[in-house]
Amino acid sequence: MSEYIKFKARHELEHKLNLVDFICLCESYPHLPPAKTSQKKYNYDSAYWTGVVNFTKLGVNARKRGFEFELDESFMSFAKAYFIYQQSHAPTKLKNELKALRVVEKAMLKAHGMVDITQLKPAILDNAAQLARENYALQSAYQCGRELERLCNFLSEHQLVKKFTWKNPIKRGEDTVEKVGEKGRAYREKKLPHEQALNAIAEIFVLGEEALSPRDIFTTSCMAILLAAPARASELFYLKADCLEYGKDIRGNKQTGLKWYSGKGYGYEVEWIPDCMWDVVEEAIERLQRLSADGREFAKKIEETNSFPRHPLCPNVEEGELLAKREVVLALGLDTSSYLEKKQVAGEMVTSMAWRPSKAKLQATSYSKSMV
Repeated sequence: MSEYIKFKARHELEHKLNLVDFICLCESYPHLPPAKTSQKKYNYDSAYWTGVVNFTKLGVNARKRGFEFELDESFMSFAKAYFIYQQSHAPTKLKNELKALRVVEKAMLKAHGMVDITQLKPAILDNAAQLARENYALQSAYQCGRELERLCNFLSEHQLVKKFTWKNPIKRGEDTVEKVGEKGRAYREKKLPHEQALNAIAEIFVLGEEALSPRDIFTTSCMAILLAAPARASELFYLKADCLEYGKDIRGNKQTGLKWYSGKGYGYEVEWIPDCMWDVVEEAIERLQRLSADGREFAKKIEETNSFPRHPLCPNVEEGELLAKREVVLALGLDTSSYLEKKQVAGEMVTSMAWRPSKAKLQATSYSKSMV
């Protein structure tokens, strides 16, 4: 015979048919609500469900976008269907299903080069559990293992795989955050700054701008904002100049809030501030506005022009002319005194530019917008 027909057992065909039916069913489900009401409805066909979850590979940063970061095409339809099914029937805040799906995808790709969930076996789950240990913290790895066991049970019960049992082999780590008693209290206190340090920040803040360096103004203002409206430290750098929001509560009382931009891509959301911190936060914002005025003006010029904007520190040279080290520093708006170092040459102390190749490999550069 020139061609061979591969025999498939009836149960294998049934598993694949059941999988198709399951995916079709879940595609008809209503969309899951986003984490915040201000977020738009997501596109089911996209790998990035804004405010819900990203269907990306193990270890991919939440901000990254691109086909190469997404779950394998052979696995994407099932991953979406399984996730929306579980979250529709038993919604959770942590959404640990993706932890399990990501390690399963990597384990199956390594074993078979593609992901056919109907061919899931105990050995694949063992490898997936090992990936969880290697890529997640102890408590998260345990949660991932628990989700792997849940996935196994789901597939077996709904006849999507040949029935088998598998137990989570990852032991649960000690939950020191929720733990009561002296050990739990000591762990939580270890995570907090000392009371003396917080008092020192407050005392420095009330000295006023005239008595503080720009670095002190920035540090104390940021601390004041975070103490009033906690957020990720990185989200401070997404604050707009007009980040304060004013409104009224249901009783008609005035309220003040901060428009935070989520580092996980959830967009802007207002976090209301306790009234005892209103004056402090407003003063902190005003200080940061004054401190960043020149930088924001420079950034605006860069956005609005194709040529490198001329600021007061810029060296007076022609466009396209190569810059010396000192001129590069000036063009970037930096204080040259920070880059000076003294060397002994022929018995005499000579001042020269200090330039660390690890931080900047520029010997000379064109005077262009690409410098910023």
